[in-house]
Amino acid sequence: MTSSAVLHGQRPKTGRRGHAPRLRRGTRAGDAGELVDGKEKAVCKLCETHLSFVAGQGTTHLNRHIASYCREIPPEDRERFLATMKTKPNDGDQHVFDPAVFRGLIAKYFISAEIAFRKAEDPCWKEMINYCQPSFRIVGRQSVRGDCLLLYEEEKLILIDKIAKQKSHVSLTADLWSSNQNLGYLGVTAHFIDEEFELQKKIIAFKQVSYPHNSFAVQDGFTSCLLEWELIDKIFTLTLDNASVNNRAMSDMRDALGSQMFFRGEPFHVRCGAHVLNIMVQSGLKVIPNAVGRIRDIIKV
Repeated sequence: MTSSAVLHGQRPKTGRRGHAPRLRRGTRAGDAGELVDGKEKAVCKLCETHLSFVAGQGTTHLNRHIASYCREIPPEDRERFLATMKTKPNDGDQHVFDPAVFRGLIAKYFISAEIAFRKAEDPCWKEMINYCQPSFRIVGRQSVRGDCLLLYEEEKLILIDKIAKQKSHVSLTADLWSSNQNLGYLGVTAHFIDEEFELQKKIIAFKQVSYPHNSFAVQDGFTSCLLEWELIDKIFTLTLDNASVNNRAMSDMRDALGSQMFFRGEPFHVRCGAHVLNIMVQSGLKVIPNAVGRIRDIIKV
């Protein structure tokens, strides 16, 4: 509903799905106005109130009449009209829809809610977007995927710049594992203290690596990660489990990149204490397998 629809058009009628129909816009004030004391006045077609009308002087007072004073407008129609008048917080300018910004917000939503890209093709999703902003050209799953990758690259550059400006060093924790399809994966998390002395942790890599996990595959995966994130001179430690291939890979990395590392890479490789403790417990349980079996039988009873 617009001010011209109420003030210069016909009485709005509830249409399909409870929405007020779109009425003819751009009607001249004189078509629905009256002369009062020799001055042309706009007339509300609902409550017959006379309002001033001067060409080129704006319609703020007409909008105000619809939003607050006309008692003949149904509440649901008034709420929809008020929604069209909303402005940004602390901003006197009317909100302007930007399709590029909206696509970025869609990408953030898909990432935050962990929604599959195929949901962008869902008819209900398209219907909702079309209702909220009919002028927006709805994007498909490939476009949403591309927007998510662009958002990742932007955030990646911001994080690289943030880490580069830190006076503290960065410690990494990592793990390697294999899927049931014999595919190897590497996950790396960066830990650092920011300028406000807050501990930060960011996942900087989740990639597929060569299988099986030999020392060359492990070294190549970590080296490419350090180069990609420009961390060779910023890294302090890298914590891994106690697998023998990790020991060999870290030794080779220290020989190749140690001259660029903090303290020439001496504190670089840290063995995960939880993994070492787990190995100790498993070895101890092998010494007393009968006792463990009996305890389990007692618990079952």
